[in-house]
Amino acid sequence: MSRKRPAEDYADFARSAARCVRLKQDDEKEVVKFSKLDSTQQQILLYASIRSLSEKTTQLVPAEPVFTISQVLESRMERYAFTVLISPSCNVYVTDPGPSKVILTHLENHPEWGLTPAVRSTKGHFKIVESTVRKYLTTRRNLLKSLMRVSLGYEKTGGPDRKNAMQNIVTLCEAVVNSAPSSLPKTPKISLQMLARFAFLRQVLEECITKNATSGNKEDYWATVDTSLKKLRENRPTDKEMSRFFTHVLELDSKQYGTGERSHILNETRPLDGLADDDAI
Repeated sequence: MSRKRPAEDYADFARSAARCVRLKQDDEKEVVKFSKLDSTQQQILLYASIRSLSEKTTQLVPAEPVFTISQVLESRMERYAFTVLISPSCNVYVTDPGPSKVILTHLENHPEWGLTPAVRSTKGHFKIVESTVRKYLTTRRNLLKSLMRVSLGYEKTGGPDRKNAMQNIVTLCEAVVNSAPSSLPKTPKISLQMLARFAFLRQVLEECITKNATSGNKEDYWATVDTSLKKLRENRPTDKEMSRFFTHVLELDSKQYGTGERSHILNETRPLDGLADDDAI
């Protein structure tokens, strides 16, 4: 009677292989168990594992394709961040939904620029668009604030010490329009309304700088501007009352900082949308 040849023990080899690929201890034990199965059992177990892996693969959700904002769309964002914030009719500078909502709505109305319905309906893509608009608005607000600080005799950033000559409102507004992004086809014209608006903006800035120096607090300048404008609209509900207020602010500014040459200043504000809507890129 012939004896059945004992199966070879591959346990040591299994452990060595598992450690070679740095499996965890529990996984190493499973490899050792697998090595003790006969060939038929191993094939069945391998097939079952492959089937399980196949099921899991079909359940994988593919990642969204990488979304890149087109140069045309980004150019429009940059333009509108500028034109919206320098407009004398800007009602809100930073408070939600604020200027970002104005810009996004306008871009949606011109899908040929890149903010298509497909982009709008894809959550991840639209978030990128929103964050890019906010980025341009933040950059523009910071630049405007720096220009106003310089016009008041301060450094672009820093404390309440005046280190430079103060500028009249015309010089300030010339610096503002000349800071337009290169993507804007034409430089905006300065109007009396723009002079009055920036006279108001730097009046609030001067008050914030003085208050922060006195109290030691860090009052949010643009939020303070929004609050002040809201109170103005509540207390002066008509266009005539608002116009009278801003005229008075401009007069006070001119007395304090000088008038400047105004022969080239427009009497009425021209719409700034046309500049940003221009097809020139």
